[in-house]
Amino acid sequence: MTTFRVSQGLGLLVSFIVSIFTRSLVTSLYVALPLHVLGFLGLILTSNELTSRQRSQHRDNARQHSPTTSDSREHSDYHNIGGDA
Repeated sequence: MTTFRVSQGLGLLVSFIVSIFTRSLVTSLYVALPLHVLGFLGLILTSNELTSRQRSQHRDNARQHSPTTSDSREHSDYHNIGGDA
């Protein structure tokens, strides 16, 4: 998200400076357009990275809370107190 905002800010700044020196608004728009597109792509990449981090954290949390084989045996023995065991 920060990369997106920085790229947009740089795009606006560079386009403003270019429009002052060239005295052409069209040229400044052509300069700002690629920087805005790069900022948007940065936003997409940041979003994908955050999503993958959340998925990996969710998987890690699920692994930590899943019972191990010894825990499951103890759990099954607890419920079979009056059974065949």
